[in-house]
Amino acid sequence: MARNQKTHSGFHLNIGVVIFGALVLYLFITLFLYLTRVHTETYQVTSGTLSKNETYAAIALRNEHIVKANTNGYVNYFIADGMKAARNEAVCIVSPEQDLVKKHAITSDDLAQIRQLADRYARAYDRNQFRSVYDLKFSLDTSVYGASEFAATDGTLYYANSDGIVSYSSDGYENKTADEIRADDFYTKSYHKNQLKSDASVSSGSPVYRIIDSENWSIVIALSDHQHKRLTESGRSQIRVRFAKDGLSEVGTLRFFDADHVHYAEISFTDGMVRYCNDRFLNVELVTNTVTGLKIPKSAVIEKKFYAVPVSFVTEGGESGDSGFLKETTDENGVVSTSFVEATLYEETKPANQADIAYYFVDTETFSRGDILIKPDSDERYQIGTTAKLKGVYSTNKGYAVFRKIHILDEDDESCIIEEGTSFGVTQYDYIVRNGDKVKESDILH
Repeated sequence: MARNQKTHSGFHLNIGVVIFGALVLYLFITLFLYLTRVHTETYQVTSGTLSKNETYAAIALRNEHIVKANTNGYVNYFIADGMKAARNEAVCIVSPEQDLVKKHAITSDDLAQIRQLADRYARAYDRNQFRSVYDLKFSLDTSVYGASEFAATDGTLYYANSDGIVSYSSDGYENKTADEIRADDFYTKSYHKNQLKSDASVSSGSPVYRIIDSENWSIVIALSDHQHKRLTESGRSQIRVRFAKDGLSEVGTLRFFDADHVHYAEISFTDGMVRYCNDRFLNVELVTNTVTGLKIPKSAVIEKKFYAVPVSFVTEGGESGDSGFLKETTDENGVVSTSFVEATLYEETKPANQADIAYYFVDTETFSRGDILIKPDSDERYQIGTTAKLKGVYSTNKGYAVFRKIHILDEDDESCIIEEGTSFGVTQYDYIVRNGDKVKESDILH
């Protein structure tokens, strides 16, 4: 007799499937938490200034005039380009003879002058201005000529009418004043600079040299509406200007004027002219960002609400003698008692006059709205309720968001310069939340 065989069916648990499923679930949960949580960036506080000062294209104006030949002939020069001529000193001679001035043996003084010229050229070298190589050549040639060594049988000497810097170039801007400058004058592609020193003969009425007889000079820059507003609202009468050509700077006097609906600024100097006597166009930087401190991104700045408590209510108590306030409480049976509440005093307001009350800013977690404070040694009461806001940032040094107070000294569109050494503030190399509005105080960040 055949046995009835039962078929057993059921679910067989596979440990590998369980582990795989757990891993998949873990990955989904991790991805979900990552996508839904607020992502914060940290920023390390550094010391510095705001973003780089704005740069401008400037036109240089000097007290200069052109000396012209009153006869035909060849010009031989006795003074190097960019060097100073004394009053009544011979600058050049115009003669029918081309090789009038003879080169002499180079002395130690000549070598020193040549080194000075070469050093000035090296410091101001610009590979985009190849013309400066010819300027150097002309200067070196002239440096080994002397007026006392010309052998003239016929010629006209030209003497300096006053002390000044001699230059052998012209560009038509010599007689322009600042108020005559227009937007087209800044268009460098149409600018042409004439080299006056050459081997060719000159005719009567042709310019032979330019002389600058004053150290007083100025630059003119065109301003956008934003730049004009920023400079005028600053109330500056003087400003430091850094010149890109050599990195040196001068302090000048500011004057603003408008022409053809364009804002301009003229900056006048009393020194430094000789360094740029052959430059009509200069790239300059107005040094306006001079405030130094701790630099932070503007996006990190937040405002926190505090209770304002009169300074006269502060007292000392507790075992360590910390600052705080006397708080009055009434229990359910109507019994009134007084207790000392320790408080952190974040800041004290500065009254504008004696009639104003000075306040301390106290964290809102210290008291509740409506709490009653007692003035020490007095029956005077103060009810908590008045609030004020302080600017600050969230520090991440402890792994969670902690409010730190800041005092802003200067700011632009992206960054702030804050005071260093502020109580309850930040220090250099602290880490703060870059996007302060994305977190709340005490949030765990890492």
